[in-house]
Amino acid sequence: MAKINIKTKHFAGLVNSVSKSLVRIFQEKNFILKSNLEKNFKNYLIEKYSQEIAIKIERIYTLHNSIDISIMNQEEVEYWKEKLGAKLLPTGSLRIKKNKKLSDLSGFKEGKWWVQDISSSIPIKLIDKIKKMEVLDLFSAPGGKAMQLIALGANVTCIDSSSIRIKKLKENLTRMSMNADIFQTDFYDFKSKKKFDLVLIDVPCSSTGTIRKNKEIQYLDPFKRLKNLLKIQEDSLNVAKNFVKDKGYILYCNCSLFFSEGEDKIRNFIKENSNWKFEKFVKENKDIEKEWIDKSGFLRLRPDHLYNEGGMDGFFAALLKKIN
Repeated sequence: MAKINIKTKHFAGLVNSVSKSLVRIFQEKNFILKSNLEKNFKNYLIEKYSQEIAIKIERIYTLHNSIDISIMNQEEVEYWKEKLGAKLLPTGSLRIKKNKKLSDLSGFKEGKWWVQDISSSIPIKLIDKIKKMEVLDLFSAPGGKAMQLIALGANVTCIDSSSIRIKKLKENLTRMSMNADIFQTDFYDFKSKKKFDLVLIDVPCSSTGTIRKNKEIQYLDPFKRLKNLLKIQEDSLNVAKNFVKDKGYILYCNCSLFFSEGEDKIRNFIKENSNWKFEKFVKENKDIEKEWIDKSGFLRLRPDHLYNEGGMDGFFAALLKKIN
């Protein structure tokens, strides 16, 4: 919150330090932190999900002291589970406690794993036959999904408009000894005669699904910010469709709990584009819990999923196929 105001952005480090000290004091004294979701946001969760789910989300976001990682070679997951003292999650991600600097942990500098919330890793795992796919990643940096795709054998073209985020993407790929074609450009301005098997859109959104680790999101007027975000999301789909081969796919996803940024957006796109169809995700797919796939076939993850394991980020994903 400090960073969004020119008068306070230089104090972000101080705010961070004091906040961490406060949390540490709470933890050392075993105080119970009572969570209170912002009123309008909580009312939305009650209306669109349920009272029970809203309460569970309110409880799960109180403390977030773990981080998820994806292993470069899944055959080594048991080794890294023991080496890092991690917990193995249902889909193959590992969860570790945030009690050390990540770069000091075994395997980080050697490129054996990267940071990626379990929610963010699931959509790629629902795609079949990724090896040798030509993939365009529209909002690529810092590169979690790009690295996931490359590890599975895809050829990835990465696009991002931010020089800072591009720098981070390149650092991550270098550390992981991975290669990709990288373009610093706005997705509106990207030009290519090449068509792709898959276009990945992890689109800018309200980020309301990330409240476990970003407590401030609900207080930064997520409802007021929707108008601009919905326009970007619609435009990204309309740009992406121009780069897809016949019978190719768009994987659309974001970390929002708002249906307007997810299900509604996809239904409107299908309604307006007769040569595209929605491909349902299969509930029996890849160690995915059945409740993670909704009755329409969308991936709809919530912060209270894996409740006893500490939850996960809220996330939405849909797969679209170009008919002709």
